[in-house]
Amino acid sequence: MLEMNQQSGDWPSGGDRATVLAVVMLAVTLVGLTAQACVRATDGVLVYALDDAYIHLSLGRTLAESGILGVNARTPAAASSSPAWTLLLAGATVPAGTATWLPLALGTISAGALAAIAERWLRDLRLAARWRFAVIALMLIVGPVGPLVMTGMEHVAHAAAVLLLVWLTLRETPVGPPGLALAAALAMGLRYESAFVSAGLALVMILRHDRSRAVALVAGSAAVVIAVGLWQVSLGEGFLPNSLAVKAAGSFTANPASWLRWKAFGAMQDAFETPVTVLPLLAIIGAYAAARGCGRSDGADRRMRARIAAESAAALTVATVLHVSLARTGWYHRYEAYLIIWGIVAVAASASAWWSQREVCIGGGEGRPAMIAGVVAVTVLLLLSLGLRINAHFTAPQAAGEIYRQHYQMARFVEQYYDGEPLVMHDIGYVAYQTEGPLLDMGGLASHEVAIAKSEGRLNRALAERLAREHGAVIGISYEHDWVPDAWERIASWQIGSSRVVGSDTVHFFALSEDPDRLRNRLREFEPSLPSGVAVVYR
Repeated sequence: MLEMNQQSGDWPSGGDRATVLAVVMLAVTLVGLTAQACVRATDGVLVYALDDAYIHLSLGRTLAESGILGVNARTPAAASSSPAWTLLLAGATVPAGTATWLPLALGTISAGALAAIAERWLRDLRLAARWRFAVIALMLIVGPVGPLVMTGMEHVAHAAAVLLLVWLTLRETPVGPPGLALAAALAMGLRYESAFVSAGLALVMILRHDRSRAVALVAGSAAVVIAVGLWQVSLGEGFLPNSLAVKAAGSFTANPASWLRWKAFGAMQDAFETPVTVLPLLAIIGAYAAARGCGRSDGADRRMRARIAAESAAALTVATVLHVSLARTGWYHRYEAYLIIWGIVAVAASASAWWSQREVCIGGGEGRPAMIAGVVAVTVLLLLSLGLRINAHFTAPQAAGEIYRQHYQMARFVEQYYDGEPLVMHDIGYVAYQTEGPLLDMGGLASHEVAIAKSEGRLNRALAERLAREHGAVIGISYEHDWVPDAWERIASWQIGSSRVVGSDTVHFFALSEDPDRLRNRLREFEPSLPSGVAVVYR
């Protein structure tokens, strides 16, 4: 089983360096294969699997070129819950210019970093090279890292930052409070769900009577939220990013009872399906079995591994409970990705600790129930997670194809006929990236007034009509929504036949202040350039 590698040190040996190189190359290869499959599905155009990627690209470009936080210089907006990713894109835009490949490059680097950090942590736990490679391969595949990179977003970088934070906190010689504060700030800057990680680790530090490190973890996370919030307020936006205001506060403010029912049933159902709840259970079982044996065995090394396994399992459990209670799971495997990736390493840590105690545990018979329970949990894990998450490697091209056939074509149409004109839209990403016009975002990410209205449950047809009129919108492009005013004249619809990642397979074009015949003629003129798989219906 788990043969332990007795060599441990800050600088890897020749064999360890080969393992590091192997896992990094595996990560890069998986990303490359996924990217190649996606490009084949999009007629040779690099298109990401989520429209949100282009919101971040727009934010980074605007910040680099004008110093304004917004999808373009004419549309300031607190549209990102990942300020560090926006800064990374802005920094990369300065030397590279506007380039669609930047998220892919940053995501590939992040995948390599994730593999290297996991390898370092597992090496600290004395796992042999072949087991380190096997665990990391499982982590990369189940993550699923390749499809996550092809979302064009920050989720792999966030998982790497979380793994780094957990390792630095729980390692045999943890870093000092300033280092932990910086690591917590990095993770928090990449995604606000990192607050759950810091909370779990801080609780572990408090139980360890290490208050200085607990304070550092909380302070590093809080500093990012406060700094970004004050910056957004100074721009006339809300303290929290619009996406958080819409997704979190909105549901509760509009209907508290419905929000509680959704959290009590829907969120837990999604959590078990992902299955983000299985890994903490499995890690706890292994850590418990190791702890039972550790009480009757000698050796500081064994006690160290048992301590890391128990603390990692405990922190992971706290973070998972907080995430399931307060955040979302299941949307294109990405919201809970950091928990799945951390969970696989935590299970490996527990398995390592248990195996180091195997003679004592098995000899006394006390480890057998935990071992049997662990086997059952592994089976459940495989049944629940491997199918859907591994399947993402094969469905990523379909997701990219949907964005290509719908959002990419919308951006081409707007760029050709309405660039610079004020528009009303629901999914603004690619259009914001390709054009310069002011956008009224009815999704609420880039329009603060819409975000406030959604958070208060008062977005309706009358408000949408007033906002569009005040915006001076020429046309509207949206899915079918309850807030779409009856007065908007629907001219045509594009249907792509699937909706794995898009909001609907059908998007509608509305004439607002535009002459309906002119919009219809432009759509007919543009129609021959649409790719196969897009059906056009005129009203």
